[in-house]
Amino acid sequence: MKNEINSSFLLFLFLTACNSSKNLELINSQFQDSNYVEGRYTGLVGAPSQNFKSFTSLWDRLNKRDKIELAKNGSLVSKFQASEKIVNEKSNEIIEVFKHNLEDQRTVEYLNGDVKKPTEISIQMLDRVNELIKLKSEDSLSIVQSVKILPIRIKDFKKAERRKEIYRPGFVEYLGEELKYAKEIDNWTLGELYSIQRAMLQEIYQKEKVP
Repeated sequence: MKNEINSSFLLFLFLTACNSSKNLELINSQFQDSNYVEGRYTGLVGAPSQNFKSFTSLWDRLNKRDKIELAKNGSLVSKFQASEKIVNEKSNEIIEVFKHNLEDQRTVEYLNGDVKKPTEISIQMLDRVNELIKLKSEDSLSIVQSVKILPIRIKDFKKAERRKEIYRPGFVEYLGEELKYAKEIDNWTLGELYSIQRAMLQEIYQKEKVP
């Protein structure tokens, strides 16, 4: 009986790994031959980015190993988005990915909101850490409240949708994205963020010091 359980578990791990690898190949093929990246929202009014949504849908199916592989060796756009998500998800491999991508100085055109700018993968990783520090410093109470309140709001709007009392189509999805965003910030402490920031700056210093 024990051997049967072990065999079933090994088969499950094998199939999971195969599915993750297929999704890894799919991401690289879908975002190949491009240097254009979109943030979570684009435009003056902050419309949800389908580009971001498509990447995230595939990203969420990857295992941890393939996420790190994508952030290090994926196509340019895949590496860019994966590396930023490595920061957002508070991966233990943030500095390792950052060090790896310091060597990749290719630029991407990054559209976030209504601002489009050329940047590099490692620069965006550091920018994201700096952004998290700013958000955590200025609005930590609001973030904590959002993490508590948004799940209740989402539940209420889902009930309204089931009763066909749709107040605003797509609003539940929007609230879900806002909850993810709030959790990304709430997941960090300021001390942890400053530690990551210092480590990144140290890696930049070491790289610039090497002749």
